[in-house]
Amino acid sequence: MLVILTALITLLFLPQALAPNFASICATRFFQGALGSCEGPVIAGVVADLFPKRTRGMPMAVFVAAVFWGNATGPSVSAWVVRRSSLFLSISVPTSPSSRLSLARTSS
Repeated sequence: MLVILTALITLLFLPQALAPNFASICATRFFQGALGSCEGPVIAGVVADLFPKRTRGMPMAVFVAAVFWGNATGPSVSAWVVRRSSLFLSISVPTSPSSRLSLARTSS
C-alpha cells in the first residue's frame, strides 16, 4: 500500500506541471495532499512493527522529529538553494544532463 501511495503522489506531479490554470494546480495539490496524509499513519505503523516495545521510543521520536523538521525547514532550505544558482546547478546537473542548457544563470 505504501508503494502504491508513493507512486500516486509522484504521478500527480505531472498534472501540476502541465496545469493550464491555477484551479488545476489547486485540485491536483488537494488530491496529492489527501494521498500524502494517508502515508503518515502507515509509516508510523511500519516503524512500530519494526522495533520491540522496549526500544520503540527512539525510532518513533526520530520519525516524528523528521516529519516536523522537514515541514518546518523545507521551504527555507529550498529558498536558500534556489537563491544560490551555482549550488542549484551543482545539484541539478548530475541528475539531468540537459539542465545546464535549460537553466539560465540569474546571479552576477
